[in-house]
Amino acid sequence: MSDLDEILEIVDEDNNVIDKAPRLECYQKGLLHRAVNVFVFNSEGKVFLQKRSEKKFGFPLYWDLSCSEHVKPGEGFEAAAKRGLKEELGIDVQVKQILPIHRIDNRDESNNQKYLDSELMVTFKAVYNGEMKFDPKEVAEGKFFNMEELPQPLTPWFLEDWKLIKNSAVQDMIK
Repeated sequence: MSDLDEILEIVDEDNNVIDKAPRLECYQKGLLHRAVNVFVFNSEGKVFLQKRSEKKFGFPLYWDLSCSEHVKPGEGFEAAAKRGLKEELGIDVQVKQILPIHRIDNRDESNNQKYLDSELMVTFKAVYNGEMKFDPKEVAEGKFFNMEELPQPLTPWFLEDWKLIKNSAVQDMIK
């Protein structure tokens, strides 16, 4: 089964489940679904970014958050964040919510494909200093960056959440 066949819960603006659909259909129609973003920092305050695999449907080879993950049916946001870190980076670490639920919409119509991603997102942080083992289907490469010198290009959802955490009281929480 392809990642694009994964079944996601479709939600309304109040986060109530109203239907289910395959991930590809969600992307093609812009159906609102749940997801999490996770920023992993090390003890030096650097942020870990991953470069998306060239096989990713939207924004391949763009630099992205430490982890972005869809919430599976019946799963909570925090559980999805922890699962995503384990699956994509091979780490098991505690997470802390740093942004409340918010909506992120992205589109990419390059490469002859339609990618309309509408998500109700919760953003978490984690602190980790050890080794990581990347899932090559998800991650082309990854490393820690100084917060003022980020690589390019960056995914639009990274930029949106980065702006939110850099311009809010959350700044104290990520240190």
